[in-house]
Amino acid sequence: IAESLGMTTMSLYRYVESKDDIGEIMVDEGLGPANLDYGKHRWRASVAIWADAFATRLRSHPWLATMPMARPPLGPNALSWTEAGVRAFDDTPLSGQQKMSALLLVDGFVRNHIRQASQMGLIGPAPRNSRPPYETMVASLADPRHHRSILAALASMDPAAEFDDTQLRFGLSVLLDGLDALIA
Repeated sequence: IAESLGMTTMSLYRYVESKDDIGEIMVDEGLGPANLDYGKHRWRASVAIWADAFATRLRSHPWLATMPMARPPLGPNALSWTEAGVRAFDDTPLSGQQKMSALLLVDGFVRNHIRQASQMGLIGPAPRNSRPPYETMVASLADPRHHRSILAALASMDPAAEFDDTQLRFGLSVLLDGLDALIA
């Protein structure tokens, strides 16, 4: 960062107090503004829109999902994502605390999903994506005597399904079902 600004590393600390501050600025810039419009959608569709937009943003910058956080993100873009996420629950009877907790749950799921998908090479640079699909690799290693359940599960999977998207949709659906039960 310092080099790209024509500065020495230590001179950056005239403008920020710590390395954590630099990380927060990087995350806020990487996130960009939320700018989400839910139209007349109800809470469940609005939360799904938020999660899809957040996952898309994280997929475009997978490092965002791996950045350590010394404190909650407080930059203007991060706050716009939080505002949009809490707003998705506006038509629910959830308390303010429950809305924030529900958003934290969805945020954490999406963040972790993108982090895992990136680490496993399912998103990101093309060379890592050129491996055989996960299901193919597991099936080639699974022993029918010891891994019957794995092989049965793999046999029932749709080979055309995009693993990253399929897993995101499944997990989000389960989370939203749980929130739906809480709201009911």
